[in-house]
Amino acid sequence: MNVFCPQCGAKIPADDMNLSTMAAKCRACQALFSLGGVFEESDERARHDRRVDKNVPQPKSIRVDESGSGLRIIRRWYSPLYFFMVFFCIAWDGFLVFWYYIALTKDAPWIMSVFPVLHVAVGVGLTYWTIAGFVNRTEIVVDSRELSVAHRPMPWFGALRMPVEQIDQLYCKQKISRGENGTSVSYELFASKKGGGKRKILSGLMDSDHALFVERRVESYLGIRDRRVAGEFG
Repeated sequence: MNVFCPQCGAKIPADDMNLSTMAAKCRACQALFSLGGVFEESDERARHDRRVDKNVPQPKSIRVDESGSGLRIIRRWYSPLYFFMVFFCIAWDGFLVFWYYIALTKDAPWIMSVFPVLHVAVGVGLTYWTIAGFVNRTEIVVDSRELSVAHRPMPWFGALRMPVEQIDQLYCKQKISRGENGTSVSYELFASKKGGGKRKILSGLMDSDHALFVERRVESYLGIRDRRVAGEFG
């Protein structure tokens, strides 16, 4: 049984554990902790992981292809939210078209043409995002050499290529954004790197099951033992 530091998640060598006093010290962060609590937590964590694996079925918008050459996970972006965004974009862009029609045909002052420039930029961005939501998909491909992420057919940021030998652990984080219009929650998938550091794999996921499913499936394919990472969701 492996023991990991409850503070930083580092693996504890057997030489740093004293079974007579049931105490241990982490070389990475110098934390002192009781082994009794860790053993109990490890058992509970194992039971929890079995429940999570069982309770995170494959989402309908995700397709998995696994062959001898690698693992391919395809996630469609589509959700009912984009139907609402269609009407929102029509209203937003339609108002701007009407505004510029007045500004350019009624001999309006120049400030009338300059004033809504920021609104035009927002309209273009929202319209592009809405169209991408209907047609785009994310492809995560894993083989013996690397993990790659691509978004297509419409270009989108977040593509990456990462050697699998650098991956120590995958974990999901919850992102809470607060603004004038309320609070929104999304989920992100990260890879912690051997030797330190992390790299974002996926972001902007509205459903935690999507991030957790991809995490479990990639870890299973790469033979990575799931363990707790500070700040992870679930």
